[in-house]
Amino acid sequence: MSEFVGLIAKTEPETTLRKDLESFYAMNIKKVSNKIDKMQPKMVYRIPIRD
Repeated sequence: MSEFVGLIAKTEPETTLRKDLESFYAMNIKKVSNKIDKMQPKMVYRIPIRD
């Protein structure tokens, strides 16, 4: 699912869709990373949007 969203964002670089997706993922990645940091500090997952 994350790869699919990333592909959409890459194919439409100048749309509000991409900006919304990036801000949405930025917020959620932060939340998820914080949870994972508390549970397992050595394992932090990131979802790359840009190359």
